[in-house]
Amino acid sequence: MLEIRSDSILTTLIPLAYRNVPVAVGANFAAAIAVVIALSGAIASPILTLWLTGILFVSIFRIGLWVRFHKIQIDATNVRLWAHCLTIGAGAAGALWGLAGVFLFVPDNPYLQTFLIFVIGGMATGSLAVSGLHLPTFLAFFLTSFPPIGVRLFLTDTPTHLTMAALVAIYCIVIFLASLRISKTFAKTISLQQHLHAIMANVRDGIVTIGTSGRILSVNSAMTNMFGYAEKECAGKKFFGDLLPAEYNIDAASEQKNPDEAWQWGTAATPRELVAKRKDGSTFLADVATSNMTYAGKNMHIAILRDITEQKAVQIQLLQASKLATLGQMAAGIAHELNQPLNVIGMAAENARIRKQADEPSKKYTEEKLALIAQQVEKMGNIINHLRAFSRLDEKRLESFDLEIAANRSVQLVQDQLRIDNIQLHVQPSHGPFLVMGHPNQVELVLLNLLNNARDAIEKGREQTPAPKEGRIDVEIRADGQDQVRIRVSDNGPGIAAEDLNRIFDPFFTTKSVGKGTGLGLSITQGIVEAMGGQIAVTNTATGACFEVRLPRTPDSKAGKYPNNRTKKEKTAS
Repeated sequence: MLEIRSDSILTTLIPLAYRNVPVAVGANFAAAIAVVIALSGAIASPILTLWLTGILFVSIFRIGLWVRFHKIQIDATNVRLWAHCLTIGAGAAGALWGLAGVFLFVPDNPYLQTFLIFVIGGMATGSLAVSGLHLPTFLAFFLTSFPPIGVRLFLTDTPTHLTMAALVAIYCIVIFLASLRISKTFAKTISLQQHLHAIMANVRDGIVTIGTSGRILSVNSAMTNMFGYAEKECAGKKFFGDLLPAEYNIDAASEQKNPDEAWQWGTAATPRELVAKRKDGSTFLADVATSNMTYAGKNMHIAILRDITEQKAVQIQLLQASKLATLGQMAAGIAHELNQPLNVIGMAAENARIRKQADEPSKKYTEEKLALIAQQVEKMGNIINHLRAFSRLDEKRLESFDLEIAANRSVQLVQDQLRIDNIQLHVQPSHGPFLVMGHPNQVELVLLNLLNNARDAIEKGREQTPAPKEGRIDVEIRADGQDQVRIRVSDNGPGIAAEDLNRIFDPFFTTKSVGKGTGLGLSITQGIVEAMGGQIAVTNTATGACFEVRLPRTPDSKAGKYPNNRTKKEKTAS
């Protein structure tokens, strides 16, 4: 059970209780003036003056406490002292009203009796509203103010007054029990509030609540530390736009056109990797997840952000190692692809040398041979440039690119290797462009991993079959509705064992023999796809296995536009 008077709870309760002191003092003094005016003809003036003077002095004392309280720092070392002072002030005010119930009681005037009962009862009940959150303060006022007039009614010893005394006693019991319940509820509420505040203050992820207009309502301390803003500075800023700049993130750009659109891409279970901008103008990568919520009858959004700068640094190193490992697996195919133009160059040079020895070659002959050599050199340069581009470290900034171009580049890297391994590669014609947001090199790595896995599966099937069949890998890129693009890579290998389907993307899980696989390829592939807001799945088909990747398309892709750094000519050439 909660300890209602624990110091941690008191440090929140007591400031709230002191906040109501001016209201309580003002109500006390106003009610006292009304009583003095009403009883001025029935009670001796010295008594009324003495009682009102007592009310005035107690009021000044309580206001003095209130002023002094706001000048000190409340903490666990002094909270109980100030709680006692609050209780003493309330008890003194209640005692004066209790004295009024006894000494200002007019025995022969039922109207003034009723008036006094209602005033004192109203003051006692009102104290529940202003002091009920701190039970000792309320009880100090209530028990000293209202029960005495009940005792006075009982001592009058008439049936009417005895009945009224009984009603006062019942009312006191009801209010007392209600105060216990209210005080306990306050304590539980504050304890829960402190618990949630401690969680929000210590959680490492940034948590933001956002209105339907897209503007920030509240943030936690991790969010302020992450972006360098004070909590008040964050309020009112546009989440998509100010913190997630439109020039870096396609979601921020779409939010500016349609606030509702920006929330359709994400839920708390599907974070996206976006670029965030700090107060000083620097940027960093963050995992961002959003979901809808309803609070106090109002619809709003909640976003969770995590700075993944260090994680991305490790991931980039892992991706780089995976790229180099993939290039190592394709070494034979790459050597074959480079060897072909070298053979052509060698033959052209040798023919030119022989022709030179026989007689002086014509100008046309020389130009043809030199053009052939230049063409093959350009081809080799393109291959080497592609390998260099593929193996370089990825930039942190995301970009919009044509998925079909990235797929064609991956195919070009492996097609010679697959031809050597007697595996046919069929790429189904697509109707792009299919623009997505991410890193082109990482998408190429995804497709290379899937193509290499398909090749390994086919070779494994050949080992298990007495009469090996010709291998076949199919690659298909298609639009999946208006918002997604789908990539399928299927093979005619033996498929994946049913017990391995749920583990195929686990890190270090592999079905390959020792030395042929690390078990990281598909795990890295899944990480890249999910960081782009997509999904990857694998199923067995009648002829083998099929991997399916779904990625969100950018708005330009839906409109049939090409990215700024890609032209239709490049798309066709690739």
